[in-house]
Amino acid sequence: MENQILIGIMALSAVIFVVATICYHPEVFKKLLYRLGFGMAGVLGANHCLSLLGLGIYVGLNPLSVLILLVMGGPGLLLLYGVEAYCKIFP
Repeated sequence: MENQILIGIMALSAVIFVVATICYHPEVFKKLLYRLGFGMAGVLGANHCLSLLGLGIYVGLNPLSVLILLVMGGPGLLLLYGVEAYCKIFP
């Protein structure tokens, strides 16, 4: 029971933090959305270009990769493709 209360408090605190950040610092939220949008477009574009070259290196858009793109932006995109290429080369 105590764990559920603690999880509820943490979730509520996270929601309040996000809402306060959006209200008081909208430029930060806008920057995160730009990173996410350009990062997802970069993943889709790179997947298409790499499939045309026949390299077989694909990065999916799952919650973890979206979080990496949201936080890191362009370097996160390179990180995702670097990890995928490393896993293809050294299975």
